[in-house]
This record gives sequence, structure tokens and C-alpha cells, in this order.
Amino acid sequence: MRKKYFEHNTVSLRSLKHYSPDLILGTLRAKQFPNYTNFDCVDDAYKHFSEIILKVIDSVAPMKEVQIPNSTQPWVDNTILEKIRLRNRLDKKFKKSKLEVDRLNRNHVRSQLQKLIRTRKREYVTEKLTENINKPRDLWKNIKSLGLPSKSASESKISLKNDNGGISFSPKEVANKFKSFYSDLAANLVKKLPVVSGRYELEETRLYYSQKFSNKNFY
Repeated sequence: MRKKYFEHNTVSLRSLKHYSPDLILGTLRAKQFPNYTNFDCVDDAYKHFSEIILKVIDSVAPMKEVQIPNSTQPWVDNTILEKIRLRNRLDKKFKKSKLEVDRLNRNHVRSQLQKLIRTRKREYVTEKLTENINKPRDLWKNIKSLGLPSKSASESKISLKNDNGGISFSPKEVANKFKSFYSDLAANLVKKLPVVSGRYELEETRLYYSQKFSNKNFY
């Protein structure tokens, strides 16, 4: 079922609003871990350890539902969204403090975000092209969704010099210019051919060109 324009998608991600390395380390130190060598089954030991770690993570960075607009690019995942929020918080902090260390932290996260977006986009494009390689209609649809200009583009990106010496971007004017050029191309080429006598036998042709280009040998 197609979503209405005012509806949003939701994704689950961890909130890092109160997260800090010191907080998670302090929470882990407060936990009581048993002696795992006393466990008879390694699977049971691993399960118990994983449950404690997960509870600590949930307390420091709990899961939450976040709405994203339908216009969000399909390669944007939870990691990107959380990185965007982190960048925004650091940007806000730097604008308030004006400290060099805050500027460097903001720039570092922003650089990480840009690299992450490029990687996710590349992975998404590769996956979609591979998935639809034998489905021309779906393949074309995916290519257009990645930025191929649509037929509804109002202005041509091709420009030609018009009769007044200016540059024209008008699709109609550009099309007419191409049409006139190719329509007259054959006639213009014929006009450039040398004029010969009315006789076209081999000897007359050889004699004509040998006289025209006296420094050449014609046999």
C-alpha cells in the first residue's frame, strides 16, 4: 500500500543523548560478573555475559523510534541518522562555545558522516544494479531514482550560440539549430566540391585532377 504524502517512515535506533565512554565503563564496573569458568556449557556462559552487556547498553543508549520523511534517500540507515544527530549537537556546541576543540570535534564527525554516506550510497547502488540486471524496467527505474534527468525538466542543459552571437539554453531553439545544421549538411558539403566538366569518363577525370594538382601523380 502506497504511503500518503503526510505519512512518515519510522526506524529504530539507539539514543546517544546521554552516552559517554565514562558512563558506560562506570556502569560495567558496577555489574557483578560471575566466574564463567564454573559454567558447564560455554553457550550458557556466553548467553549470560551477552545479556549483562546488552542491559548496560540499553541503560546508557536505549532504543527509540524515530520518524523520517518519505523523501529520505533509501541508503540512509540508522547509523547515518545517528551520526547526523551527533554532528548537529557538536555543531550547536561549537557555535555556543567558539572553542577550537569543539570546532575540530564537529569537523571530524562531519567528515566521518560524509564518508559514511558515500559508502552507503555506493553499496546501495551496487546492490540495486546487481539485483535488477535482468529486469530492464526496474533497472531503468532505479537509474532514474539516482538522479537521471526526467522528461519534465524545464530547461535544457545544452547551450548553443544563437544568430545574435549570444548563448541560448532554450530547448526549442537548440533543437531548431541542430535541425537546420543537419538538414543543410549534405547541400553545404556538395557546394564545397570542385566543379568538373560535364564528362565523367576515366580519362577526363584523371586529366582534370592531374591539371588541378600538378604536383601529384595520378595513374
